[in-house]
Amino acid sequence: MKTQAVSIPEGIETISTYSFNFCTKMETLELPQSVQVIKYSAFPNCYALKSIRIPEHTTIGYGLFSGCTSLEEAVLPTHIRTLPASLPR
Repeated sequence: MKTQAVSIPEGIETISTYSFNFCTKMETLELPQSVQVIKYSAFPNCYALKSIRIPEHTTIGYGLFSGCTSLEEAVLPTHIRTLPASLPR
């Protein structure tokens, strides 16, 4: 199954822990403005994930990008003062 682009529908407010664990074909993830919370380890081991844009007002948990070795662009809310430790360098 080819799952390159994933778009979450408007109205979803929370992305739960391990929601996208091992979604190894997902390259991009579009989150709606309605997302308020992304829980810890929501996107681990998404090896093909290249880009994600997190809405400005969203609170994020730790370990979001653990194992996301292809991540090229992560647009984070401006209130984030410390980069997530799991963000590939």
